[in-house]
Order: sequence, then C-alpha cells, then structure tokens
Amino acid sequence: NCAYPLGNDGALITTLGQGDVGVVAGDGSFVRAHHGSIGCHGVRINQDKRVFFSDSCSGQIRMLMPRSPGDRWAWAQTVWSSTSRWLHDATEVDRNLYVLAHGDENVVSLVDIGRGHEITRWFFGAYGVNVQFITDLESDYCSGADASVSEVVGSLGL
Repeated sequence: NCAYPLGNDGALITTLGQGDVGVVAGDGSFVRAHHGSIGCHGVRINQDKRVFFSDSCSGQIRMLMPRSPGDRWAWAQTVWSSTSRWLHDATEVDRNLYVLAHGDENVVSLVDIGRGHEITRWFFGAYGVNVQFITDLESDYCSGADASVSEVVGSLGL
C-alpha cells in the first residue's frame, strides 16, 4: 500500500492488512523485514538511515530495530504515540522532527520525537476533506536515494 525508493535498486513497501514492512530489490526478490503491525503505512528512511513507518491503527510512529538472534523479523519500537486513531502518514523533515497526518482528526502536526513533545498542529476540518498523505521534498540528508537494498536488509539483521 506504500512504497519508498531505495537508490536505484529497490524499494521499501508496506502492506496495510498484514502489517508487513518489506524490501523489494530491483531483481524482484523480496525480504519481509517486519510483520504484525496491522495498519502500517508510510514507510520511509530517516536522517539516521533507520526505517520507520506509521502504525495507523495505533496512532504511533514505529522504528524498525535489528532482528535479534532467533527472531524471524525485525521488531518495531514505538518512538511516538499520538492522539489519532488513524495516523495515516509521517515524514521526518529534520533530525527528530516529524510531520504527521492525523486522518481521523483532519490535523497535520509537527512533533519532536527526541524531546517528546508536539510543537504545533494545523487543523483542516473546515475544508471538508481529511488529511491522508504527507508529501515531502527530499533533502540531501534525509533520503532513501543513497541507501541500498543490501544496506537496509543488513542494518536490520535480515
């Protein structure tokens, strides 16, 4: 349901219903990195080259952590919990600063996950539509363009 490019050789993907995060390589091969976060969406790579996604149904931003020996997949650590019951999308705009789309509240918020506080909210309910996606303009420091499939799979211990 969501794809995020990795350089010239693949993409990160999410499946909403199954709660999977995976890596698709340019040759068509697939590695499931995480399973079980029903409602996951908006997978991306942050400035620190860590994979994160919106766990929409729980209203959380979750960061994939390296797989432990004996585990089948990487586990997802909650790094932010919002008031939303449908946190549809998120993107990092600067180190630890994330813009979130609260689909059920018609709100876009700016949060600092490093300091643990919400900076501001913008309300869009008056426009008669709900917010869903955050489109970001990639910068030099926050981009999947310089992360390869092998680097991402290796960083997760897969």
